This record gives sequence, structure tokens and C-alpha cells, in this order.
Amino acid sequence: MGAPVSVDGREVDYWAPTAHCRMFTYTGHPVVTMPYLLDDEGLPLGYQLVGRRWSESHLLGVASALERVTGSFRRPPEA
Repeated sequence: MGAPVSVDGREVDYWAPTAHCRMFTYTGHPVVTMPYLLDDEGLPLGYQLVGRRWSESHLLGVASALERVTGSFRRPPEA
């Protein structure tokens, strides 16, 4: 664990892809990252929801409700 991982053909630190949510998970705040829409180039844009400490079930309920409004994941076109 901790070995570099390949992201877009580049080797990155194992922990780098989770840097955007690490401060929340270390403090017990649940985090959900969700797709939102595709940009002008067809790449996915998303948003991150952060809940109150130890409120995973409530946060998942909010995420489920938002998914019904925004739609589910759409794979970007092949590059």
C-alpha cells in the first residue's frame, strides 16, 4: 500500500487522488463525490457533499435525492 498509481498515464503518489476529501474523512465527516454534468469538451464535472460528523446515512439520503434531479454518471466520450 502506498505504491504510486497511474492517473492519465502519469505516476502519482498513492494518496494524491484523495487529497480533496482527506481533511473531512480524518475528522469523521462523511463525504460523497457525485457527477453533475459534462463540460464543453465532454469531460465530467462533479460536486462534493460533506455531512455532519457520523451522519453517513443522512448524507447518502441527500445524495440519492440529488441523483434523481441531476441524473446518474455518464461516461465521457473516448479520448
